[in-house]
Amino acid sequence: MIAASRDTRPRTVKVRLSASTDSASGTGPVSLPSTTRVAGVAASPLYPADKLERARVDQWMTFFTCHPGRWLTKLFFEKVVKPVAGMGEPDAAACEEAVRFAGEQLKMVDDWLDGREWLANDAFSIAEPFALAYVEQARAVDFPLEGYPQLRTWLERLDGRNSTIRARALVKPHMDAMLSR
Repeated sequence: MIAASRDTRPRTVKVRLSASTDSASGTGPVSLPSTTRVAGVAASPLYPADKLERARVDQWMTFFTCHPGRWLTKLFFEKVVKPVAGMGEPDAAACEEAVRFAGEQLKMVDDWLDGREWLANDAFSIAEPFALAYVEQARAVDFPLEGYPQLRTWLERLDGRNSTIRARALVKPHMDAMLSR
């Protein structure tokens, strides 16, 4: 059971965890140690303090999860995960559907970015790396991004950030290992 309560300090959440198994035998009740702080984006400089600006960031993260991210992830699963995991060949119909829907939704993103540098509030926020995690899949499956000039410019902006370069360096050995199977 997870019980949450607000701390007296702003943007901090306390969570008390408990489980119902004994670590030695796998049975019986067990409680995890006292109160554990959970790191959240609320205290991050990448998540605006203003509620309206936060809502805009949240909208973009939700949009990417439910729309282009859903379809780009489907393509990644079909074209990368299935073959590597020995789950058979990619489903051509599923790939066609994913390409069509991802294309429509990335067009909306491309239109939105026309005249803007960032997705939300004209400022770099957690929405950028969040969305990038989905768009990175387009590159991995050779999804054509030529028809999305604003999106490509946004990607180039993110590609040049030290944080993106460092994150990719950390992920690369794992991706290479997975793809070499």
